[in-house]
Amino acid sequence: MVLKKYEKKDIRKSPKTKAAPKKGEIYKEDELWKFIWVAGKIRSYTTKEEAELKLEKFIEQAKRET
Repeated sequence: MVLKKYEKKDIRKSPKTKAAPKKGEIYKEDELWKFIWVAGKIRSYTTKEEAELKLEKFIEQAKRET
């Protein structure tokens, strides 16, 4: 068995790398506006305004349920 030479990869975080979005944080991916909600479910909308309205609605529902 012949082992090929390999180089160590630089696994440090790139300065251009964005942090992963947090629950309830609206972000744009491709052409859709998204946010992560309960249990990691990702909700997608075509406009930022629509995503903001839906997020507010989910937050209000969660407050009523608790």
